[in-house]
Amino acid sequence: FQLLDCDLVASIIPVMECLYNNSSLIYLWGAALFFGYFLLIIAISLHTYRLIRLAQNLSTKTKSYHRTMLVSLMLMAAVPITVIVIPFAVAMAYIFVRKENLDVPVLDIANVVIAFHSVVHSLVLIMTTPIFRKRVIEMFCAKERVLLTP
Repeated sequence: FQLLDCDLVASIIPVMECLYNNSSLIYLWGAALFFGYFLLIIAISLHTYRLIRLAQNLSTKTKSYHRTMLVSLMLMAAVPITVIVIPFAVAMAYIFVRKENLDVPVLDIANVVIAFHSVVHSLVLIMTTPIFRKRVIEMFCAKERVLLTP
């Protein structure tokens, strides 16, 4: 019943108007969170890379494999940031800055870029994982094509 309370709705509307009118605070907060998240990911990645390098009980081949998988993981983690978060942030910033006439190609471009997330993610997975990359190259660059007959 509290959700249907008129006093609650009346108290939320001024807060939303304040946020909408002071959109620069939202941008600053969002940029700080994004930058903090980015620094945290970089710190964890560098720490993990250092742990792999200093590991005494791993063979050279295992260390190389772990390094390759860490780079692959970092690139796969960068895909959602570059293909979803950045276009969405640009589109939302455009909406907040330009409050009238939202019929613009910026929103359409952002939606198209966001729609390609799964394709880009799959391509990055294939390109950064050696065994997948090898199989794809074998599949498309084979000297003799074996055709399946019924």
